[in-house]
Amino acid sequence: MWFISGVFAQPGTGATPGAVSRTCRVPPDKKLFFPIANTIYIPTLPSETPEIVRRSAWEYANTLGGSVTIDDVPVDNIADYRLPPGPNARDKQINRIPLFQINVPADNLCGADLPAGTYSGNAQDGYYLMLAPLSRGRHKIHIVGTSDNSVIVDVTYTLIVGRG
Repeated sequence: MWFISGVFAQPGTGATPGAVSRTCRVPPDKKLFFPIANTIYIPTLPSETPEIVRRSAWEYANTLGGSVTIDDVPVDNIADYRLPPGPNARDKQINRIPLFQINVPADNLCGADLPAGTYSGNAQDGYYLMLAPLSRGRHKIHIVGTSDNSVIVDVTYTLIVGRG
């Protein structure tokens, strides 16, 4: 599997990266995995229980959406690519959101809003896509992520699969 990274955006803060273009070489016969739009909830208060953390990530992810095109062909039903499954799943799925630990450096993307340290009990939710290996040659993947129907991620990847 080959992971294609997303971009960092903080909706509501004005900290969105704008349109980004990247060119990458990808080995042949590799599945591709990438985020469309996702969130990570990092609790900073002792009162934030695992239930609150999971529900907060899940509720914010309910505002997310987006679109993907691969070589100018749209991917249908982006809502089907939510991990864990989306808004119709409710409490059963919220409780299945795994919690994880993250180490945040002093010089992090959130600045003073998130002091350096180790944070446990974090949750994520969002939309991701895994593709079968692409044929050799050049391919274009365009990812647009939204929050409350506003664009927060706009990334175009030119992928060169195999030699060339």
